[in-house]
Amino acid sequence: MKSSILYLFNSNNDHVKYYLYLIIGVLFFVNNVDCQSRIISQSDTVIDLNNETLSYIDEHRSILAKPHLDEAKFEPLSKIKYKRFYNQVRFCQWLKIQLINPSNTNIPIQLYVGKFALLKLFKYNDTLQYLASAGFTDYTSSTNKINPNYGIKILLKSNESITYYLQIEHYGKISETPKPKIFISSAYNDWVQKEDLNKKGIVLFHSLVLGGIFTLALFMLIYFFSNNISEYLFYALYSFTIFLFLERSFELNSNIRLISQLYPYYFYQMPTVLNLIAAIFYVLFIQNFTDIKIKYPRIYKLSNDFLKIIYALLAVFSCLLLIDFSSRWFIIMNFILNFIPPLGMLILVLIIYTKDRKNKLNNFIFIGFSFLFISVIISIILNNFTEWSTLSVPPATYLEVGVLCEILCLAFGLGYKSNRIEKLKNETEILNLQLKIENITNIERLRSELSRDLHDDIGSTLSSINILSRTTRNNLQTGNIEKVNIALEKINERSQRLLEKMSDIIWNIKPDNDSLVATMSRMREYSTTLLDAQNVHYNFDFPPENVDFSISLKVKSTLYLIFKEAVNNLIKYAHCSHVKLTLKITHQSLYLTIEDNGIGFDIDQITHQGGLLNMQHRAEEVNGTLNISSQLDQGTKIELSIPLTYN
Repeated sequence: MKSSILYLFNSNNDHVKYYLYLIIGVLFFVNNVDCQSRIISQSDTVIDLNNETLSYIDEHRSILAKPHLDEAKFEPLSKIKYKRFYNQVRFCQWLKIQLINPSNTNIPIQLYVGKFALLKLFKYNDTLQYLASAGFTDYTSSTNKINPNYGIKILLKSNESITYYLQIEHYGKISETPKPKIFISSAYNDWVQKEDLNKKGIVLFHSLVLGGIFTLALFMLIYFFSNNISEYLFYALYSFTIFLFLERSFELNSNIRLISQLYPYYFYQMPTVLNLIAAIFYVLFIQNFTDIKIKYPRIYKLSNDFLKIIYALLAVFSCLLLIDFSSRWFIIMNFILNFIPPLGMLILVLIIYTKDRKNKLNNFIFIGFSFLFISVIISIILNNFTEWSTLSVPPATYLEVGVLCEILCLAFGLGYKSNRIEKLKNETEILNLQLKIENITNIERLRSELSRDLHDDIGSTLSSINILSRTTRNNLQTGNIEKVNIALEKINERSQRLLEKMSDIIWNIKPDNDSLVATMSRMREYSTTLLDAQNVHYNFDFPPENVDFSISLKVKSTLYLIFKEAVNNLIKYAHCSHVKLTLKITHQSLYLTIEDNGIGFDIDQITHQGGLLNMQHRAEEVNGTLNISSQLDQGTKIELSIPLTYN
């Protein structure tokens, strides 16, 4: 009987062998329900072992610990229910696979279960025997050669039936469920090449994004040191933090992790810390970029309160990170903290945007953050509710796209603000130049007016005094005392008038008197002296003395001289007992009103005479208007309006 069975196994009839192995497999299944065998043939290319694989999760043991196998816990892989969080940061999962090679030749295969940090292959002969490892990192030994493609090479010997045990390392949250497959001959290499081609494109995009972010951050940092503009510093720090976050969080290829290689394993929670730090720099950037401290004090206070919360969360989380990060509550807190910064930033951006939608700076902030927030939501959904192995594009790539768009929007916003500031500087320089030209023009005009006054008024007055002096000398020689007294009286009168004229000229050209307050003080002083001397009651309705308003030399001179002429006329001709003097000023014009209760006069007869005609001409020189209304025995009202746009 024994020799007959051996004859059948050694027979060249492959069909007989297949049936025998099938019978053996059925009998094995009947006697051991926790294991199903899979027959391997060279004619196959890819074999899915999901239905034939048994598994269990050891939550309390790391792959780095001494291997421990519990056969009683194995169940079909498809029935394994994965928890979202586990009590341990590192734990392992066991897979049990039985393979049968019924042929007379050895079959080289590649066992692939997915992309995991570390995989170990064992067989069981009384004790577990280590065979090989795969994965992207081996924490057990620095000398072990790890297959970068995650596949474990196995040689199935002819007529061999063997059970393999595969140990897989998981982190705190399972991102991918095992998908056991067997690749035969060159099928694995073909599959790897296809996967690598897709991965190379993603890695290239990832590298370009990180390079672009780093370059922008470096440029903004250099610009800050050159111009000392604070928003450029916070933009650079925010971009650098985002760069570190993406570099640390990207899960495509460990070879491109330039900075993360410096991180010890237990700092894998660093993305949360970087997320909080990025939120701090973002808020500081927003505060300086939008000038909310000046424009929106309440929003500025709200942003500072948000910063205080982030500071507190960062301090607490950092302490927990150094003390213990293996508890379930820590993992849950880590999960929640990844939502708080984006949510707080979203609220802040929406408040600023709704406050002033017409502000283009706010638009840059809103559009940029919209890209970021949408990409974060997509990344979170894909990261937590899908299996990465089923995605052609990793979740981190969507996040990178949003981050890149946001950073570019902020860069464009900085460029727009810089151009606007430069434009304002140019406009200010042009305005200052125009003011200098206007000042020169005013000075030239003042010189012309001074020369005219000196020649026409003062010159004629001095000439008349000179003539009167010679006449007085002749009268003294002839003994005509009466004419001498008359001449001396005229000399005295004209000398007084000359002194007043010189005083007005000196007051007018003095820079300290260019303000409205100085002009009003001069008007009060002059009118009070005359009105008090004539026992005329008066009432001033002038702007308060603390008003801060500058007027041009021409407007100041015209206002005072017309006021002076009007007061002199009412003293000489009005015979009034009460005068009301009113001065009002707006952003467009200056208004002067002088109203008395005197005897009045006939407008038609006097308007074109002497002082009134002179007042009209002075008003016209500054594009102003002078209205005079009067009736006999009903007083006189003089109204002067001067546009402040006149230079």
